[in-house]
Amino acid sequence: MLVAVKRAMMLEDNAGRTRSSDDRKVCKTVWIRLQHENIVPLLGYTTDCPFPLDGPTPIALISPWLSRGNFESVLKVNMLDADLLKLIRDVANGLVYCNVLIDDNGNACLTDFGLSFILPEFKDTPLWSSNIGHLNRWSPAELVPPIGEDAEGYVPQLTSRCDIYALGCLVLYGISGERPYHRSKETMVVINLHHRKHPPRPLNPRLNDEYWRLINRLWGMPGKPATRPTAEEVVKDILAF
Repeated sequence: MLVAVKRAMMLEDNAGRTRSSDDRKVCKTVWIRLQHENIVPLLGYTTDCPFPLDGPTPIALISPWLSRGNFESVLKVNMLDADLLKLIRDVANGLVYCNVLIDDNGNACLTDFGLSFILPEFKDTPLWSSNIGHLNRWSPAELVPPIGEDAEGYVPQLTSRCDIYALGCLVLYGISGERPYHRSKETMVVINLHHRKHPPRPLNPRLNDEYWRLINRLWGMPGKPATRPTAEEVVKDILAF
């Protein structure tokens, strides 16, 4: 049986303390609770994974190897809209946004889970600060402070609506082949988030008005997560296509 081994290096907190044992416990207990057909199961973990840099002992999480690759790899094939919407519906059923893999039956499964579900479990651990901020293109505006607000004192409000926003980004990418803020460098992406500006509409004939309305419904009003639909409502919307 082929497996995937994903390593996460444990970092020190601001006081220089290593929290690797606590973080290992969180990694295991969070993932193992996620029992769903559209979530990749956790098989186990190991700390026997050499790392070239000095630092706290890393943990490696072990899951089944999904041979068909990730969402990006299947987009390279000329996929029918119905098949693409089926994959997007799988993601909505899993209530998450990032790192979508495809199993041997053509189902979308999730291996890095939604910010709203996972990161609160890591709050006040080194993994909290090391994960926020690395997915700006796919993140809703409420994860960064608005212009004029103290950045150091700003606390992101992580909810399930963050995942709904990112699902909108996944639909955008799946239909148009363009990532969010496709014409902007990373610095400009962050500036757009501070100014509460959604990604622009790519020029692609496949991205018709109906799809664009769905994407904007998933995004809601910039920085206002309550204006986004629930995951259950998203599944109904996609089934209506």
